[in-house]
Amino acid sequence: SFPYLRNNAESRVSATRVNEKKKKVNDKWTTEVDKDQQHVVEVHKDRRSSMVSSQRSQQSREKGQAAHHQKGQPVIEIL
Repeated sequence: SFPYLRNNAESRVSATRVNEKKKKVNDKWTTEVDKDQQHVVEVHKDRRSSMVSSQRSQQSREKGQAAHHQKGQPVIEIL
């Protein structure tokens, strides 16, 4: 028997398996440019929608707070 031949074949098989796994992982991840911050984000496709929606709600909260300040009494800072 030639054990090194068998080992070589096994290592080749495991290498293709690893590559397939990598490909699967890459399929699940997507590289996006965040429109507001203008930087590239790697977002997991399953989580993408929830992340975007949470960002949006945070932005709208911040906007709401800003609008609230403008509508009400002017904020007087005591220096």
